[in-house]
Amino acid sequence: MFEYSKPALQRATTSLGQALERAAFEVVRLDEQVARLGRVGEGYRARSDFQEACALRAIAGELVPIDDLVLIDAGSPIRLSTIELTRARIALQARRSAAAHPPAWAWSDDALFEGRIKLPRDELLRALGDAEWDEDERVDRWRDLLAGLPALPIVLRAAVVWDAWLQIEPLHAGAWRSAIMAAAVMRAGG
Repeated sequence: MFEYSKPALQRATTSLGQALERAAFEVVRLDEQVARLGRVGEGYRARSDFQEACALRAIAGELVPIDDLVLIDAGSPIRLSTIELTRARIALQARRSAAAHPPAWAWSDDALFEGRIKLPRDELLRALGDAEWDEDERVDRWRDLLAGLPALPIVLRAAVVWDAWLQIEPLHAGAWRSAIMAAAVMRAGG
């Protein structure tokens, strides 16, 4: 596990600083160019959303054909939905919701716990199959880390946020949200 202490982050900034700043500059330029493309830019963003949702599920070991996701999203499925396809659609909707709100919304309770089953904590933990799993405590730990980060190049900050999400695992089976958190941090800083 990477150490997120200030000295460790300063060493990373020193050794990668210029490359990270250049990467951030190029990402901002790409976003600006896509925004100027009008309907073509909207299409590019939509396709990127579909590709990202499928990629996030692939990282979790689930293969989801992008054409199936597009058809399900359009309300024209040609075959029965699978659990993998349903999870990809949830990732797609979460990505769209995060893009439609201010960046900090991505790590708000509204975003993270939307659709959460309203059960007493102990019942919820038993239902998840892990009585030691405390999503609220893990989310708080991740938010504390985010709030305590020193001033860093935005790409390094996004990378730390992504990695910390994967290390802390705030939400049960929610590793796919790491990319949404990193994107929100980049939006907030750019």
